[in-house]
Amino acid sequence: MKGINKRVTIAFVSIIALLSTAGVIALLELNDMSNDTQSILTASRRNMEIANSMLKSAHEHSIAMMHVVVFSEDNYRDNVDKAMESLNESLDVAITEASNVSRLDSLVASAKRLKRISDEQLEKIDTPDTIIIVNSLNSTTIIGDTEEQNRSLNNSELAMLIEQQQKKQTNSYEGWYDGEYKATYDNLISNIEGYMTHTHSSLAPRAEQLIKNTHRSIAPIFLTLVVMIAIMLMFYYFIRIYCVKPITKMNKALADYLVYRLPFNVKAELNDELKEMSDNIETLISQARQNNKPQ
Repeated sequence: MKGINKRVTIAFVSIIALLSTAGVIALLELNDMSNDTQSILTASRRNMEIANSMLKSAHEHSIAMMHVVVFSEDNYRDNVDKAMESLNESLDVAITEASNVSRLDSLVASAKRLKRISDEQLEKIDTPDTIIIVNSLNSTTIIGDTEEQNRSLNNSELAMLIEQQQKKQTNSYEGWYDGEYKATYDNLISNIEGYMTHTHSSLAPRAEQLIKNTHRSIAPIFLTLVVMIAIMLMFYYFIRIYCVKPITKMNKALADYLVYRLPFNVKAELNDELKEMSDNIETLISQARQNNKPQ
């Protein structure tokens, strides 16, 4: 292989090699970008699942506490424990998967405070002030003429005091739920929302890196197009100067010889196969002249 054939082959092989290399690089970059995108989406989805679980547990705890404290429905006590257990499990998962555990300190503290005040309030419900009153009255001596009078007076005062105390307790429980518990609950919800916001903000650097990876994946294709255009222009120049122009000159010289019997003279720089073709044409013309000479 030599001459024009060699140049054309090298040119096409170079183009194929360049396209293949650019394609492989682009595929690798696109694969990295796909993995980064999947990682970001997975992290975001996981964060939303954990935050949603915490919000759901906190809401269920609030509803259960309202039924127990405000409406005195003890059958909701198990719901209180289950909701708090679910909240703690979600917190443990968030701590395990967090890149910076210290940022969850406020969230953990608000959850512990909610559990503490809830447990304290449930203990107060289990030991109401009316028992203390009963014990106090039972241990108090009320002066009367007979033992029956003392007992009658004691029971009468006790009934009145129990009714008053129950009203106070009901108002106190409602006030506790609307005041201390609601403030602690709102603080917990705020910290959960802060956890969501922080996690999403921590994904911002990775998103910026994803943009850079996108540019990196596009760059090889863009550079390949630029190089391809340059190669095609060079190839066009090569074909025009070293192939088309000499062939045109050779064809004109051959036509002048056939029509006007002018000497075959190609006024162009010929190389390789074109030079051989020109020499062969001259040889053929010389042989034809010799054959046409009279014997």
